[in-house]
Amino acid sequence: MNFSNSVYRPMTERWQPPEYEGSEGERLAKAKRLDGQLAQIAAEHKSVSFACSFSIEDIILVERITSLRLGIAIFAIDTGRLPGETLGFADEVEHHFNVSIQRIAPDSESLQRLAGLQHDDDIYLSESFRKQCCEIRKLVPLGRALAHADAWVTGMRREQSATRASIAYKEIDHARGIAKFNPLVEWSTAEVWSFARQHKIPIHPLHERGYPSIGCAPCTRAVRAHEDLRAGRWWWLSNDSKECGLHQ
Repeated sequence: MNFSNSVYRPMTERWQPPEYEGSEGERLAKAKRLDGQLAQIAAEHKSVSFACSFSIEDIILVERITSLRLGIAIFAIDTGRLPGETLGFADEVEHHFNVSIQRIAPDSESLQRLAGLQHDDDIYLSESFRKQCCEIRKLVPLGRALAHADAWVTGMRREQSATRASIAYKEIDHARGIAKFNPLVEWSTAEVWSFARQHKIPIHPLHERGYPSIGCAPCTRAVRAHEDLRAGRWWWLSNDSKECGLHQ
């Protein structure tokens, strides 16, 4: 099996963003509720952080957080393996919303140790190597980013995958003992794209090339129209394994 250049793998019948078929009233109600939830989160917690991966869901949250001037800190984990499109898009988002997004990177010594233990392609062959890579590049930086937060916000939705079907609006991050909020949890993919189009927010270029979910370049590829939204993430694994550990 050839895993090279996985993020750019050619594919026919690519996934396309769906059209919204609900009413205008439903759309406005969802947007109003989102604003209320974000305002309440900011009011009830002293230090709130938002983890931005530059997905369409996350850019919606950036748009609302900045528009409402909620004082929620925004950070992104730069794993060292992000697609070039993501890095360029991050700069575009900062410029568009006039916001500073803190970049959290893995520890250089840990990366050197990782490089000595495994080759790049080992993540496809060993689940333990894959988890170790995610641990060093994502989980440890996340812990640093949330070290002083008493709550954090994500763009996760139940519709994204089977592993997220039972997530709640408010959860407890047991690893850190803080609150975790998923304000878009009940939004459909069509509602997300409708909001983005209506508000003319920037869209990650890979979304429009068949990537509904975008992570590290070696672990992401486009998906077909009939596939799960996160089927392109760690595609060589079974569906119940497609989480890096950030949200477990």
